[in-house]
Formats: sequence, structure tokens, C-alpha cells
Amino acid sequence: NVGDRVACCGGGHANHAEVCAMPGNLVARVPDGVSLATASLTTISSVALHGIRLSGATLGDRVAVIGAGLVGQIACGLLRAQGCEVFAIEPNSRRLEYALEHGVDHGFPLEEAISAVSASTGGVGVDSVLVTAGSRDTSPLQLATEIVRDRGSVVLLGSVPIELKREPMYDKEIEFRVSRSYGPG
Repeated sequence: NVGDRVACCGGGHANHAEVCAMPGNLVARVPDGVSLATASLTTISSVALHGIRLSGATLGDRVAVIGAGLVGQIACGLLRAQGCEVFAIEPNSRRLEYALEHGVDHGFPLEEAISAVSASTGGVGVDSVLVTAGSRDTSPLQLATEIVRDRGSVVLLGSVPIELKREPMYDKEIEFRVSRSYGPG
């Protein structure tokens, strides 16, 4: 209705303008008590949520998030709310500290991730990995294939070149998916 506070997802329709015409399934009324600052995270949060859905993570799963920037932090929070054991992996110590302060179960710098995840999971690995990092090299994806368990899933949300080694993909029968953004409205 005219005057409603709304949040919208882009879908090729949202623009920085005074007036935008949006399809109904890309707009949600902002509830009373929710600030517009919080509502402004709707689209970016839906990117994280879509990646979680693609991973198939469920209650009690162990999920690693490689990259604790904005999308990664939101993914960590959503995974914790869903009852997952969350592993944040991030080279930036401030981001890693923030993730730990806000409820992730484990936080590791990149260089310690393989051994730390192995030790924390009894050598099994995590059920799923969300790669939310941005990188010009393939190291985040290579790390994901190292720490995911047999028949686990890896979902790429970030911007990383896609070059996977066949051996870990084959040996573990890893499911690999690329998220196109935030899924259907």
C-alpha cells in the first residue's frame, strides 16, 4: 500500500531511484519495529540464505563458511539460527574475531583451517562448505574440497575462479553447486 515501508530484492527491477516498479514476489512489507537499516540487508541476506538452501544444511549439520565478510557473517548467523555447528574460516583477524563474538562455534585463520577442522570433527570433515570469499585464485575452493566430508557439499556464493582438482571431488564424491545469487522470490 502507499506509504508502506518495504524491502525488495533486485531481480533486475530494483534501482536507486525515487520510484521503482517491482513484481510482488520481490517485495516484502517491513514489519513495525524493524528499522530500515536492518531491512536494507534483505537482499544480501537472501544471497546467504539461498546458498544455505543449496547446501542442504539441516539441524545439527557441521557447516564451514570460507570468507567472513558481510555475506559470510550473515550466513554464519543464519546457520546458527538453524541449529548448525558453524566453522568460520577467514584470513582477516578482525572479521574472524567478529564471527566468534557473534556466535560461531569455531573460527580459524586460513593457514590453520585444514588441521583445525580435522581436529574439531574427529577427522571426518564438515557436512557442507559455503565459499563466500572473493579471491583471484582457487585456494578457497581447494580448501573447501579438503575440509568437506565424504559425499559432502560445496556451494560457491563468492567470486572465485572455478578450477577444481578431480581427485578430491572424485574420491569424496563431493557435490558442487554455484549459487546464481538469491534464488526465486
